Amino acid sequence: MHRLNPFHRLLRWNPELGFWQRRSMIDLGYVMHTGHQGNKCPKNSCKPRRMVVVHANGVLTIPVLFCKCRRPARESQEAGGDPRSEEPTAADSTSGHEEALQLIDVGLYPASWDAPQTAFTQDALRALILMSLQGNVSAQDYYTFLKRRTNNVAPESIPV
Repeated sequence: MHRLNPFHRLLRWNPELGFWQRRSMIDLGYVMHTGHQGNKCPKNSCKPRRMVVVHANGVLTIPVLFCKCRRPARESQEAGGDPRSEEPTAADSTSGHEEALQLIDVGLYPASWDAPQTAFTQDALRALILMSLQGNVSAQDYYTFLKRRTNNVAPESIPV
C-alpha cells in the first residue's frame, strides 16, 4: 500500500524508548522507479539518484531510479509506434529533459529540466497556490513552513 503512497508519514512504536518514532519509506528500503508501472527498469543497473521531493506534508529525500529504455520521437508514437522502441532517436536520452518528463509521468514536477535534483508534488503546488491566494504567503514562507513540518526541532537540517 505505501509503495503507491511514498510520501505518507509512517510511525513505528519503539518499546525501548516508549514513544512513536517517525520512519520514512527510505528507511524501509523504498526506491521510486519511473516507467514500468513503478517496477524497476530492466535496463537500469545504476544506483538510484537521491532527489529532494517537496510534498504538502514536508520535504523528503527519496532515491529515484530512472527508466533507461529508449523512447521514440513523438511522430512515431502518433503513428502507432512502440513507446519503448529499441531504435535510437533524437529524443533518446535518460538525462536532462527525458528524466524531467519521466518525473512528470509519475506526478512530480521537476525544479529544472536538465538533470533534475528537486521535484514538487501536485499537492505541494496546490497548497502553495491556496496559501498564497488566501493568506498572502510567499513561496519562501511556505517552504520554511514545510521545513518546520518536516523537522521542527532542526529545520536548518532540511535541504534547501
